[in-house]
Amino acid sequence: MYYTAYNPESNIPNAASSNSSGSHSMSNSSYTTDLKTGAAVEVILPVLATFGIFLRFYIRIKNSISIKWDDYFILLSLPLTWALWAIWVYITVTIVPSTISTLPLDRLSKFLLWLWIHDLCNVLAVMLIKISIVLFYYRAFATTQKAKYWLSGIFLLSILQFIMRIVNIFVSCFPLKDTWENPWNCPSPENGGTDYLHKLTIVTEVFGLFTEFMLLIYPFPFVWKSHLEISKKLALCIVFFTGFVTCATQAVRIYVLEMYLYHPSDLGRDVTAPSLVLCALFETGLGTFVICVVAIWGPVREYFRGVLLGKVKNVGMTDSLPTQEKRRSGRNSRTIVPVSSTGGTMTTGTSTLVGGVDKRGELVGSPIEQM
Repeated sequence: MYYTAYNPESNIPNAASSNSSGSHSMSNSSYTTDLKTGAAVEVILPVLATFGIFLRFYIRIKNSISIKWDDYFILLSLPLTWALWAIWVYITVTIVPSTISTLPLDRLSKFLLWLWIHDLCNVLAVMLIKISIVLFYYRAFATTQKAKYWLSGIFLLSILQFIMRIVNIFVSCFPLKDTWENPWNCPSPENGGTDYLHKLTIVTEVFGLFTEFMLLIYPFPFVWKSHLEISKKLALCIVFFTGFVTCATQAVRIYVLEMYLYHPSDLGRDVTAPSLVLCALFETGLGTFVICVVAIWGPVREYFRGVLLGKVKNVGMTDSLPTQEKRRSGRNSRTIVPVSSTGGTMTTGTSTLVGGVDKRGELVGSPIEQM
């Protein structure tokens, strides 16, 4: 649950006593305003994910590229990303009238329930995104048996992390155990249940950091060893490197859990939930956008290069291909397959190549995605 429950039997002040001071009431009002403002601003992350998915499907349809399973999985994660934001907006608008640490019992129960649902949506969304990434990597980079073995191993680690996070959520606070009516039954310092939950949470998140790092670094050797120009290699590496924001987000999550989740003061309770919600939105929203850009990098790069050079091209690659030329020799005729004479993305049969043709007319490029 990632939240230390308020125990009414402890000496922690309740909402009524905490508002006895005028200055404290003003502080609560400021805190609530900041919480709502933050929730409103965070909408940019699901919007970013939506834009990435729209761009991905638009370019595929525009180029007559068949929709693959990884496209469907990344699309399924989008409603969950929006749900993460919507749940947090609902919490900040209707449930939190003051600081989280001073919530009355009825609102605390509702807060825990919706935060539990939020965590579950986050885990499911991240797993769908990872499945999409793995399927894309299989087509784009796993060209040798060794590469397939490595990717399969990373995928198994991701599944193990998914199971660990699900177990963590259900161990933290399970709704069938009457925890919403009695939220202090959740593992907390007051009932001695912190130690095992603390260890399970930190181990799960550190393991998640390791698997996400392995998944994101996997394509770099393939990109660097390809026949692309150095500028194209650096551009692709920058796009991939942006994906490391999800790793940084995972590290921030670990820090917040370690420093604030089990903090005995009100600060720990007030900082934990908003910070972890922001991490979840970064992980799903920005992560979705990055993998969508990577999946369609060739056509996007070609389009924006045309914009910068003042020659805006249609994203569809077939529109820029020269007319077929026919050479006849006696009774036989031969059709020369049209290819793009310039660098960029070239669609040839079953794969998209990022590169061009050399002086002999041979393809020079690296398969960035099998169609």
